Amino acid sequence: MIASLNSFNQYAADPFKGIYQPRVSIDLRAMKARDTTRDYYLKRQSEHKLSKNGGTATKDVKEDLQKRGITDQIHELSKRLNQIGLDEISRFLLSSPDIYAVLIYDAIEKAEIDPKKDVTGLCNSVLRAVQGDCRKYFLARLLTTALDERRLQVKPNDPRWQKLDDLVLSQGLPIQQDKFDSAISDVLGTIYQKGDIHYYLNAYIRGDINNGIKKRTVLPEESFTSAIEQGMTDYLVNLGIKFKSKDAFTSGEYDEYFVLAYHDALKRSTVKDDPIDQFRLKGQVDWDFTVDSFDQFDQVDVQGVIPTNIKAAGALDYVYVVGELMHVFDVANALVLRWARGILDVPNGKTASDLYRFHKLRNERSTYEERAMLYKRVLNKGDGQLLSKMVANRAFSRLWHKLMVEVTEYIRKSEGKQMDVTYLSKAQVFQATKNLQYNLTENMTGMAHVQVAEDYAHLQEALAILKADEILNMFGGRRKTIWSVIERVAREDLGMIVPTAPLKTLAVESNKIYQWIANFNEGIVQDSGFNTFLSAAESWIIAQASIDTEELETEETELGIENGSGAESDDFDDWEV
Repeated sequence: MIASLNSFNQYAADPFKGIYQPRVSIDLRAMKARDTTRDYYLKRQSEHKLSKNGGTATKDVKEDLQKRGITDQIHELSKRLNQIGLDEISRFLLSSPDIYAVLIYDAIEKAEIDPKKDVTGLCNSVLRAVQGDCRKYFLARLLTTALDERRLQVKPNDPRWQKLDDLVLSQGLPIQQDKFDSAISDVLGTIYQKGDIHYYLNAYIRGDINNGIKKRTVLPEESFTSAIEQGMTDYLVNLGIKFKSKDAFTSGEYDEYFVLAYHDALKRSTVKDDPIDQFRLKGQVDWDFTVDSFDQFDQVDVQGVIPTNIKAAGALDYVYVVGELMHVFDVANALVLRWARGILDVPNGKTASDLYRFHKLRNERSTYEERAMLYKRVLNKGDGQLLSKMVANRAFSRLWHKLMVEVTEYIRKSEGKQMDVTYLSKAQVFQATKNLQYNLTENMTGMAHVQVAEDYAHLQEALAILKADEILNMFGGRRKTIWSVIERVAREDLGMIVPTAPLKTLAVESNKIYQWIANFNEGIVQDSGFNTFLSAAESWIIAQASIDTEELETEETELGIENGSGAESDDFDDWEV
């Protein structure tokens, strides 16, 4: 009790000690970088006299602020900031009373915010400052310390180093004692291995106005998604390409390598390396579980968390929605049956080859029952039957629902206040995300990675058939889209109505949510990433609400349509139509 009173008295005596320090063991180099940041801000403020009062030096800024009679407002500000769910770096910086005081002072004097009338404005100003220039300066000092330790000298004209600041600012650096060294090694490893490739790849796609370099590709910038750029980088790194000079680059000496890298990345982005083929050749699967977002049709690791497991679970969910709920597997099977019976006339060529491959590999692919078993075990979705001693991940449904509830509540609060909501607490959303991280890490294990890689390749084969020109011309209707094909064939051959629009949204947006969960690290969460996640979650909630699953199941039951039925007994009687 005495200790609590002493803490309260200290807090009351110095309101600038109101921000709690992160509950981690801070690296000494981070402490040093914060001290340097504090000294810089105090020195900057000491050179800036108070314009209105004619001259109190900044070294007395805390005393000056207390004399203004705003202690209660500072207490309220601290309370709001502590409830926000600050990232570790921002919290670490604000836990320095001097830095905290200077940022409050700047908000009052430079942004002209009246703390007695607008604590919310004061909060937003401090947040912008600590997450902006203050964070940048701190990271620069922290990086400088790390480079000095390794006796490395940055060469501004070296393309490799031009990527350094971007990497550090976008990824941040951990301030935990046991993580800092490995993070620095990873960043420097990336710079040494890929730094010049990053620069020249960016110049190839977008050019470099500052150095008078024009883009060297005729493809639009939109063609180079983040997945494509990463794939091209990996290809060029594996190729071991070395750039001699900018003149050699601008002369087109390396253009053919970039073209090859683009085609390789494009191929891998849709998993053309089928696991069945991969196992025949090299006995392993190489896929990062990045899924197709259908754009072409519609014009930092936390301890105990395995991001790959979570991304694989996201790919599995995607296969479940597109393959099963949208019935893409069944629609492709129906088209193959039409072709086999002579009802569908497709000339020899790629589409005929795709149809024949789809048919011939049916005995090597996972059956519906095997896929359903995986959905049930990992995501507790569908009605699959489990093997003995196999347990369904029943907690997943509850944890996913909890995350959506917290997102809904956060959005409700933000819309209700009709103001800048940066002070709203994200703690509940973050906790729900962490719970899913651990759940999926523990349950997306065993043979599941290979299974989902194969199932996704199977799904891509089915989609390739549905979007073939011959199929679009016959079944695409006026729109000539893959969605029209699915809707028409499902109606005519399967006897059901498939709501492709909300299901497509469900598949694509849910995968964005899984990506957020996989990459989530509370210490480096950026507003842009959080807002992207909120948008995806909101779209998923709306799409889910528009799908009446019970009604669809009732309609199928009344029509007597089940997986594995509906086809005559012939050479194709094992197909799931």
